Amino acid sequence: MTSLLAATILLGRSAGPASLGDLSLVLATVAILQAVSIGGISGAALHKMVVHAGDRTHLVRTIVAARLLLVPATFLIAVLVLVVLLGRGPIFAAALGAAICGYGIGAFDVAEIYRNSKSQYSLIAGRRSLLVALLFPVKCLAAWKGSLEGVLIVQGVEAAMWQVVLLPRFVEVWSVLIQSLSQLRAGAAEVWELRSLWLSGITAVLSTRSDIYVIATLVGVAQLGQYTTASRFVEAASIVAVAVTTVVFNDLARSANLGSNYAKTSRSAARQVLGLSTSLTVLLAIAGPFLIELLYGDAFKEAAQLVPLYAITLIPLFQRQLISKILVVEKRYTLSLFSNVVGLGLNVALNLILVPHLELWGAVLAAILSYTLTILVVFLPTEQGRRILAISVWSIAMSDERLTNICNKAIKARRENDDESEVDAPKAGRVEAGKHRRGV
Repeated sequence: MTSLLAATILLGRSAGPASLGDLSLVLATVAILQAVSIGGISGAALHKMVVHAGDRTHLVRTIVAARLLLVPATFLIAVLVLVVLLGRGPIFAAALGAAICGYGIGAFDVAEIYRNSKSQYSLIAGRRSLLVALLFPVKCLAAWKGSLEGVLIVQGVEAAMWQVVLLPRFVEVWSVLIQSLSQLRAGAAEVWELRSLWLSGITAVLSTRSDIYVIATLVGVAQLGQYTTASRFVEAASIVAVAVTTVVFNDLARSANLGSNYAKTSRSAARQVLGLSTSLTVLLAIAGPFLIELLYGDAFKEAAQLVPLYAITLIPLFQRQLISKILVVEKRYTLSLFSNVVGLGLNVALNLILVPHLELWGAVLAAILSYTLTILVVFLPTEQGRRILAISVWSIAMSDERLTNICNKAIKARRENDDESEVDAPKAGRVEAGKHRRGV
């Protein structure tokens, strides 16, 4: 993200807001493609790896098989469709194709899941930092020259290598890939089992990227460049939310079967999330306008004016990241899907209402309102939703006894849900067997 931020600064100075608008459209598109190809099933895969005891070989092969079914087809179709639709010439088409293919390889996240499950965070950070450092001068040179195509190509290479640098020896990787081809049916079953979470992951990304397309359509790519410049610092800060909640996720998953431990780890996570989001909001609101004018130049004064208000979105964004992890632990995939569908609907509706009247200020207000209202509308009305909020957000202000009691209720409900699933599975098998015997 740091190297991309530097590239957008140089590209904005050399080519103006419109070039950043075009870049934002491409980045939003690849983010949606990655969601379609792996969606929220990465979180579930990580959860299985964390709690699984013993040999993980079969589990890894199944996860790889699920990726083989989704990733190649999604990105190859996208390359063909976008190149035809945009029609911007062979050079841009080649650059766009390289970027999308690179992100496709980067979506193959099995190595990252495996290393996160083993808490190898230092190894991940070290290898990726070295990668960014090596490609940083090349990306900045392309941006300084005003070459959007060059930036796209380097960005695609970085996205691909983002996962490649985490892989073990090549021979082992090739062996796993070959063996996973025999597990395609199991991979398909994995996707089907997690279909609600998968669709939830897609709608989650759409809910945070739909405004890009609405703004580009209603006010043009130059104004989109202003808006995305204001939001870029928020996006950079939101990576901290993903990193923090990923780190605490292992502790949450391991403690989720004992009420007192679950209460302790969830409260600790909630404190970290609230403290970081509040601190970053204040810092960005104060320093953001000055930094944008200093770094991007006078052409981006409108973006600088938007930052103090846009910074408020960090608080609900951080909370949503923690809530999403709790939903995975609790296996409430349908609720996760419903939350993201509501978020997408609110975001699109509010942008369509506010942007025509208030332009970019309307887009900022739409972001704040949609992120906040989604949490309230989805989780407050039901006991299950309020329990999720209590564990993820309200735990900071609760007594130990009350929070432990809520965690115990959550554990009981989760076990009952698991028992129902185990009972239904044999029934489904008997029904299927009966159909075969009758020749159905």
